[in-house]
Amino acid sequence: MQYTKEIQTGRKVIESEDRAFNGKESELQKQCENLLKQLNITYVRIPDSVYKTGRMKGKAGIPDLIIFRESGDRFPNVLLVELKNKYGKMTQAQKNFSRKVTVHLIRNYKTFEKIVVEFIDH
Repeated sequence: MQYTKEIQTGRKVIESEDRAFNGKESELQKQCENLLKQLNITYVRIPDSVYKTGRMKGKAGIPDLIIFRESGDRFPNVLLVELKNKYGKMTQAQKNFSRKVTVHLIRNYKTFEKIVVEFIDH
């Protein structure tokens, strides 16, 4: 089951009520990326090290995974996913980014799998 958190500007963060992942967010991210690779889905992940070195100034808040749905020679449809474990909270930069676009806040693999399959099959 999902519920939607409205953000001040009317954009949404969509979050699952399913049981949250207790491990490290990096472990959840590896599981999710493995699924994307298995399904041969094009995606982008910006490594945390890019932010820590300052090479992405002004880009803070970009979601963990940017997933593309192919349409001919183009990628017109994008799914934005922010991964958090049970205790993880969105930073202010992530909240600010989600005011501009819809971001799916995912807290477990099962929900990630469901959302990705629905997105690709749509």
